[in-house]
Amino acid sequence: KEFKGYHGSAREFEEFKLEKTLSGEGNISFGYGIYIAGNPRTGAHYAMVADEANKARMFDLYGRAQALQNKLKQDAVYRRDKTNLSPQEKLEINQEIKSILKQAADFKVGLKRRLYDVNVSDDVIPFLFDLDVPIKDQTTAVKDILLNMGFSENVKGITALRQLENSLGVQKATQLLEKNGIRGNKYLDMGSRGEGTGTYNFVIYNPIDRKNTRLNS
Repeated sequence: KEFKGYHGSAREFEEFKLEKTLSGEGNISFGYGIYIAGNPRTGAHYAMVADEANKARMFDLYGRAQALQNKLKQDAVYRRDKTNLSPQEKLEINQEIKSILKQAADFKVGLKRRLYDVNVSDDVIPFLFDLDVPIKDQTTAVKDILLNMGFSENVKGITALRQLENSLGVQKATQLLEKNGIRGNKYLDMGSRGEGTGTYNFVIYNPIDRKNTRLNS
């Protein structure tokens, strides 16, 4: 059966785009793709983390603009007619201020903490790579793929993923797994890892493998 997960975000959007990877929380520790939480509380947590990261970026942009504005004010107040800044330098500073404020305005569009319901296609489930168990304990489909890729059956899933990432980089490692037929991976979320059982997070490698996304109101 298809399963429903939750994607926490600090933006309003209508579709997933892989090129937006790293634009939220800023982390891809378990592969390159769409991150989905099985637990709605976990999804809400990541929405909060992404929201705080965006606030920090906005604060940084406005801080840079304010520092440049202060530089112009100090030059005008303390130097008066004997300015340290040439007309060209003042022009460049004003242009940089405008550029930074435009970046801030563009970045601010669509910012809003959101939790999305995501239904993942049922044919994806047998091809999800479990990072918490050895190759020998994967689904039959995943085990056959990984053995054909040259992994030992006793290698743990996360170890196999890290080996690929260390060799190829995160994005290319994910693309190689997808090319060989693996559609995503799963791993125990932070609240479940200590117990070794519980709810999972999922990384879906291709946006088309989810059936629909809707705002969880």
